[in-house]
Amino acid sequence: MSHIVVEPPEHIMAAGTTEQLRVLAHYSDNSIRDVTHLTDFQSSEAGVVTVDAALLKAGELPGESTIMARYMSHIATWNTAIPIPGEVDHALYADLPRSNFIDGHVWDKLEKLGIVPSEPASDATYLRRAYLDVIGRLPTPDESRAFLTSDAPAKRGELIDALLDRPEYIDFWANKWADLLRPNPYRVGIKPTMAFDAIQHLGVATH
Repeated sequence: MSHIVVEPPEHIMAAGTTEQLRVLAHYSDNSIRDVTHLTDFQSSEAGVVTVDAALLKAGELPGESTIMARYMSHIATWNTAIPIPGEVDHALYADLPRSNFIDGHVWDKLEKLGIVPSEPASDATYLRRAYLDVIGRLPTPDESRAFLTSDAPAKRGELIDALLDRPEYIDFWANKWADLLRPNPYRVGIKPTMAFDAIQHLGVATH
């Protein structure tokens, strides 16, 4: 067997609706077999979409969910979303500012879910969030005054660039990834763990 495919194609579900999935196993001899009844299913967000065998049921809570289908050693996913009730004019999202390609993906996702973006944060709120997200601490009084009193038009982008160049960024995010991945020297040995730590710091530093 080469892979499995989940049908029908991914799409948005309305609240309270159901969807019957089908899993097809594709083999190296080009044959295809329906293995739905032998497949295990799991929802990443049961509060949004539940799955019983291959039957999905959308709840009333807006959000996204990924359905994982596992047959033998193969896994396929099926993504769906339940948007917030009501309609939002597409022009609202088309007129939003785009500083880079990531902004476009964010606005597309918000439109898909029917979420209207919040107004831009104030300088004080932006400063606090930037420091906590990038280097894991609050700005000092001097750092706060320097940013809040600056009239530079691009000061927000310049702040992020400056924070990414600081050694605290490397330590903070290396520790965060280590906490998530939890390298264990008792299982893989001290040498692989130390190599992981060194590569991780190098990867963050050159990101």
